[in-house]
Amino acid sequence: MGSTSIGGSAVLFGFSAGSSWEATECMTFEAARSFDQAGMHEDALAIKCTSKYSAAAPSCIRLRQQYEKELQKSQSAQYEKPQQLVSANLLGAYTETIDPVTGYKTIIDTRGTLPRPIVTR
Repeated sequence: MGSTSIGGSAVLFGFSAGSSWEATECMTFEAARSFDQAGMHEDALAIKCTSKYSAAAPSCIRLRQQYEKELQKSQSAQYEKPQQLVSANLLGAYTETIDPVTGYKTIIDTRGTLPRPIVTR
C-alpha cells in the first residue's frame, strides 16, 4: 500500500486531499517472504517469479523452463493409450489402468469373488 496526501490551511479555511494505492509488487514480495519463513522455499520462488522485476532472474528462467517442459509432457501424454495390466484366472480378473492425463490409478480386482450362477426364469 502507498498513499499521497496534501493539505493547507489559513484562518477560517482549511483544505486537504489524499489518495492511496495498492502496491502489487510489494504485496507479491510480502507473500513470498511469508512462504519462505514457513520453510516453503519453492513456493516462495514461484511467487517471486510472478513479479515483472524478478522474471529475468536466472532462477526464474529455469523455473519457467521446467514448467514449460512439464506442460508439454502432460499435453503429449493426453494422446497416449492408457497403460493396462491384466491378469486373469478362473475366479476373477485383476485390471489396473493409469490415466495418462491425471495419473490416477484405477484397480478392478475380482480375483477373490466366487462365480454366481445365472438364474433365468
